[in-house]
Amino acid sequence: MAVKHSRPVLFWEALFRGPRSAHETWVEVDRKLFEYLANNHAPDKWKRKTIAVNLSTDSVQGITDEVVRAAALNWKLCLEWTEDFASNNDLHGAAERLVEWRKEHGVLISVDDVGAGMDGMLRTTLTQPDVLKIDGNFLKLAMAIIENREILQHMISHFSTKKMTIVAEHIETSRHLSFARSIG
Repeated sequence: MAVKHSRPVLFWEALFRGPRSAHETWVEVDRKLFEYLANNHAPDKWKRKTIAVNLSTDSVQGITDEVVRAAALNWKLCLEWTEDFASNNDLHGAAERLVEWRKEHGVLISVDDVGAGMDGMLRTTLTQPDVLKIDGNFLKLAMAIIENREILQHMISHFSTKKMTIVAEHIETSRHLSFARSIG
């Protein structure tokens, strides 16, 4: 998220890159990552850097408050709620937990993949996140189709007034960067 080293990094994203067994679910992978964060203090060079951790709705429901509390003491956290196919009840339950964790432990909340599927706007309105990540494919569609651009511009305008940081994903060319900057 740095641009030519002249912009600060918003946060570093912890992504699983190792092998996982066929019977191991992503919820279990997320739980193990949080247990690692809960049981290990951030190295000195990470004390002031924010680390974002992707969480599905099921992962939010599966991580205990004690583990989140310990992880938040050890690291500066941004909990990044990713798109999935959860029911509305599960989405509401996860939103309540995320908002509670923000209040109790001072973690940031990010909503990932907005524009990629049906639940991005719901996740955004339920949590009023600190960071809103616009899906890269949605951004690229907005570059090609005027109606999509108008929708995206309205979203950015609306959520910017709510003091959310808006991030465009998958900026890979100078053209992408120029477009993203032009729409805010």
